[in-house]
Amino acid sequence: MNKIQSYILTAALVFISPVISLSQSAPDLATATPYVLFTRAGEVTSQSPLALVVGNVGNESGDTLALPPGFLVGEKHWWDAEATQVGTDIGLAYAEVAANTCGIIHAGGYGVGETLVPGVYCTGSAITLNGNLTLDAGNVPGAVFIFKIDGAFSSVGGSQIILLNGAESCNIFWQINGLVALVNTNFKGTMLVNGAITLGSGTVLDGRALSLAGAVLFGNVRVTTCDVATLPLELLSFNVSKTIGDNVNITWVTATEVNVLRYEVEASINGTAFYKVNTISSKGTNYPSQYNIQDIQANKTGVRFYRLKMIDKDGSFTYSEIKSIKFSDLKSGLINIFPNPAGSIINVSVNAEVREKVMLTISNMHGQKIRQTIYLLNKGINNIKENIQGLTKASYIVTIKNINTGEQTRQNIQKL
Repeated sequence: MNKIQSYILTAALVFISPVISLSQSAPDLATATPYVLFTRAGEVTSQSPLALVVGNVGNESGDTLALPPGFLVGEKHWWDAEATQVGTDIGLAYAEVAANTCGIIHAGGYGVGETLVPGVYCTGSAITLNGNLTLDAGNVPGAVFIFKIDGAFSSVGGSQIILLNGAESCNIFWQINGLVALVNTNFKGTMLVNGAITLGSGTVLDGRALSLAGAVLFGNVRVTTCDVATLPLELLSFNVSKTIGDNVNITWVTATEVNVLRYEVEASINGTAFYKVNTISSKGTNYPSQYNIQDIQANKTGVRFYRLKMIDKDGSFTYSEIKSIKFSDLKSGLINIFPNPAGSIINVSVNAEVREKVMLTISNMHGQKIRQTIYLLNKGINNIKENIQGLTKASYIVTIKNINTGEQTRQNIQKL
């Protein structure tokens, strides 16, 4: 190819390629960077226990009724020194975005199948996202999109923002001088808002919703800071907790998990030999997902260990860290008292998991303590004889309490 042909080809490629402006600059979020939901002045309220929030949340002033309900992987900062600094930094970031010179005046709504390249887009009134909006970075690293909206911003259910050719949520900024109301929308980017923010059920936010003034309200949503959403499979949290009846609730949250096949929850009584409790299939999403499994095995005692096995589609797997829960060292049935009713002597049979001290307490039905005795139990079945001849004829409560752990169990008896 000669030089003339080369110049012609280059000119043709420039002519047919999108015009990408790189003059706009991303704001410095400073201490607000790890925050996904925040308002300087307003109430923060979550309306659904199914809400999943990955990132920090907070407010500088105002009421809160958030997380719970809903599940949070991150920190909460209400009215503290950090929240004050975050509020200040959001104000500075808002002003920094506002200082960008408008490149394109965008008339009408966003979406309806349009594709935009990096630049600064300005709208002088309220505007709506309707349908698909594609942001094409043209394979330019760090390409920044800025949208300046002088009015309210809303979305039509089912709308979404699609990223193409290297566009990243962390490089998309929405400066909105008015209320924000999204519903059932897949949204990308950091919103810096001078007004209230409502994220309706079904909304997936890959970015941030940060307000200078106004309430933040959200329902059954999934919101996460943009830098988390770009990670490969990562276990964001893994927790175990007791529920009613000594069942164990095992919950975990992942970032993206496109290549994950399934998860297996494993348990152990010694921290070495593990057995499978349950299995659940991966949701296969490219955004954070929450999972929940319960261990309902009866008569758990001592320390129970749990870990998560994450199995990929190619058969490879990794394990989470091991979490543990302490149960009563008093085994199934915990105590058995006979005869019952009794006249003078009761036999208390206690099955202990280890050698330990317990306190036996006899109380009346009003909870008033009549007698307390400390016993040293050996591992296995222990038989305690308790003289109740001096008690008046009535019903009583016999309680066995583990002195070391504070766990206890009780049984009613009848004195003849």
